[in-house]
Amino acid sequence: EVDKSRRLFDEMVQEGVLPNVATYNALIQVLCKKDSVESAIDLFKEMIGKGYVPNATTYNLLIRGLCHVREMDRASEYVGLMRDDGCEPNVQTYNLLIRYYCDAERSE
Repeated sequence: EVDKSRRLFDEMVQEGVLPNVATYNALIQVLCKKDSVESAIDLFKEMIGKGYVPNATTYNLLIRGLCHVREMDRASEYVGLMRDDGCEPNVQTYNLLIRYYCDAERSE
């Protein structure tokens, strides 16, 4: 599923159809759901490198992915990056962090 999604994304670009933030978000979501968070972060960096501006959904997808693999410190770093980029954390951001911090505490 991940490889097929990436191939379709690359094919779309080769055909001259430019992605938008929603397209990047869709692929980031697939990568995070398949525990390929590092690939999602690479795609995020690629997106920024090409001049696209991530939105709250983009950041929340990455934060959720990092929390899911118990990378809470890195998730917090992305909240900071979100703020630095002028994208304020929203209720979904805080809900994610609260839920995963509670889950992490229960598993200790």
